Amino acid sequence: MNKPKLALVLTILSYLWIMVTVAIAGANFPDYSHISQFMSELGAADSPFPNLVNFGSFFAAALILLGALALVFSSLPRSLPGTVGLAILALYPLLVIVASFFPCDAACRPATPSTSHIIHMTSALLAYLSAIIGMAILSLHARKWLGKSLLTPLGLIMPVILLVLLANLMPDNPRVGLIQRLFETLVYGWLVFYVVTLIAPPKSDVARH
Repeated sequence: MNKPKLALVLTILSYLWIMVTVAIAGANFPDYSHISQFMSELGAADSPFPNLVNFGSFFAAALILLGALALVFSSLPRSLPGTVGLAILALYPLLVIVASFFPCDAACRPATPSTSHIIHMTSALLAYLSAIIGMAILSLHARKWLGKSLLTPLGLIMPVILLVLLANLMPDNPRVGLIQRLFETLVYGWLVFYVVTLIAPPKSDVARH
C-alpha cells in the first residue's frame, strides 16, 4: 500500500474512531443528547469516563489523523503554499490533543470557567479555525499541481459553510451537538476527497509543480 492510500485509510479510521467512541460514550452517559450537547461534555469533569473519552477517543483519533497528514505531506509536490497549508491543517489534530489534556468544566457551560476549561475551549476554537484556513490554502493551491479540479471550488465554498457552522457553535444553541458533528464530518469529508484526488488525479490535467 502506497503512502496516499495509507493516508486515506488512516483518515477514515480517525473519523470512524471518534464517531464510534463518542457514540459508545454517549450511550453510557445518562440523558446525553448528541443533538444538543458538545462532544467535549463526554470528557468533562462530571462525565462518567472522562479520561477514557479524552484519551481513548479525542487524543487517539487526533493522533491517527496526524499520521495521515504526515503521509500526505510526504506525497505532495514540494512547494511553500502546500507546506504552509498542510502545517496549518495539522494544527487541527494537534490542538485537539492539547484540548484532551485540559477537559472542560462540568457540562462545558460553567458560570466561572476554570483554567482547564479556558484552555480546552480556546484550543478547540483554534483547531476549527486551523482546519478551515488549512483547507482553503490546500484547495486553492491544488490547481497549481492538478490543474482543473473540484478541490479549487470546494476550497472556496467549504470554508464559508464551515465558518457559518462555527458561528453557530454556541453553548445555548439547542442543536450545538449536531452542528459540531456536521462540522467534523465536513472537514473529514473534504480531507478524504483531497487524499483520493492525490491518489488518482484527474487524467485530463497535467501535474504542475
